[in-house]
Amino acid sequence: MLMNKDIGLVTYYKENYGSILQCYATKNYLEQKGYNCHVLYEKYDARQLRVVRAKNIIFHAYNSLRYKGYFSQYMEMRKSMKKEKGYLTRRAYDFQNKFVEDMLKPQGLTWKELHSIATRDDYIAFIAGSDQIWNASIHINPIYFLQFAPKCKRIALAPSFGINSIPTYNKKTVKVGLEGFERIAVREQTGEEIIGQLCKVPTIQVTDPVFLLDVNQWKSFAESVNTPSKPYIFVHFLSEPSKDTIYEIEKLSNRTSTEVVCFSYGYKEYSIFSKITHLDGDPQEYVSLIRDASYICTDSFHSSVFSIIMHKRFYTFPRQHLHKSPQSSRIIDLLTRYDLEDRYVKSGMIPEEDSINWNAVDTTMENERIVLRKYLDEEIERRS
Repeated sequence: MLMNKDIGLVTYYKENYGSILQCYATKNYLEQKGYNCHVLYEKYDARQLRVVRAKNIIFHAYNSLRYKGYFSQYMEMRKSMKKEKGYLTRRAYDFQNKFVEDMLKPQGLTWKELHSIATRDDYIAFIAGSDQIWNASIHINPIYFLQFAPKCKRIALAPSFGINSIPTYNKKTVKVGLEGFERIAVREQTGEEIIGQLCKVPTIQVTDPVFLLDVNQWKSFAESVNTPSKPYIFVHFLSEPSKDTIYEIEKLSNRTSTEVVCFSYGYKEYSIFSKITHLDGDPQEYVSLIRDASYICTDSFHSSVFSIIMHKRFYTFPRQHLHKSPQSSRIIDLLTRYDLEDRYVKSGMIPEEDSINWNAVDTTMENERIVLRKYLDEEIERRS
């Protein structure tokens, strides 16, 4: 067992099952290796909060004056993100928070406190975790570039930009943030291309951290959860699905004599389904429902990922974002790497017959897992 080897993990872990589970997977993997992994976030006292708010006002005011259309785009993004978060049911939100408190145990520190622990010998590294922590369509908090820590202790583990290109108003911020790393592992090929355009920091493409754990570990994670006994379609959409999408899922339900299980989101569009059950649950129930489903229909990146891990018949639909920043590149990149482009139902029609070469998928998955683990192990070991 490694003694006094602490690692700080800074990533998203709230209000989204995929975000929570990529954080859990990273923390779990590191702790299996014998490290103490601490999920960290920045907290503010009253004075600091006023300063942060003032800086945000200045940031948005400056960009509104310099870049035409910035303010209206920002307000539209802010409004749509708030609305999309509101689609998650209150019960699901409470289940998620309970899991986060019990399993992830996040620790809030001020910037001064973060800087202080970053200089200690027992903290050997800090990881900017996965998910869209570098989504440059919005203002990026410096904590997600680990700017409180010495450059030699910063590790970038599969962060996603979420978009195909960096808006002009964010290029300088992103460039400075990227140059604070010695090497960067990104989740998508588009991420490598973005970094190459902005700076000369070496990059490597790795898969999402949920792949740090294999299928048996994920099944063990969810083994205590019971799921419906009848065949069902697991339906998990982060944004309101289109009417065409709902119609296709209803057709699939009728054709395969399966019930529709809608998980943690209560869109009005779901009322069309003739055989429907609404379920809310924590991340363990989320994984178990994917594990036992006959089919998965989703617009979620991580629901697609877990469908691949669990060898499920799944269909991923384009996400109906309320804002004007499409984020399909990460899903298309994922499906392309696994030769599963036909899982992306862009035309809106689910094929009646299909098959998946799971042997080829498993080979790709294992190769990506090896690269991911090797990168993370090497980055930590050279700082130990």
